[in-house]
Amino acid sequence: MQVTLFMAMSLNGLIAREDGKEDFLSDVHWQTFSGLVNKFGCFIVGTKTYQAVKAWPESFGFNDFTNAVRVIVSDDSDFVVDAGYKVAPSPRAALEALQAEGVERALLAGGSTLNSSFLMGGFS
Repeated sequence: MQVTLFMAMSLNGLIAREDGKEDFLSDVHWQTFSGLVNKFGCFIVGTKTYQAVKAWPESFGFNDFTNAVRVIVSDDSDFVVDAGYKVAPSPRAALEALQAEGVERALLAGGSTLNSSFLMGGFS
């Protein structure tokens, strides 16, 4: 499966503040991400990204993508997500969940931990 990485970050490489906030990102980042989700029909994020986006204002959010396969990677078996999401314990399981839904190309939009896990696991 082809995996495309989308990372919204500042020019100096900042993807989130130490407290997890991403208030420095522009609306253009969200618009670009939204267009890619609609094109791919899916996305994969980790728990930190999922929780950060849930804390954003209601005008932005993953719940808007009801026609997309939404996968959250978490090694916490007790991690709770909203209805309509899939939880996968690993990058490989996330890809398998997408394949089971007939997805051929995955959009990875996690933070540094998840993105590194994909790269280290040979998911290029």
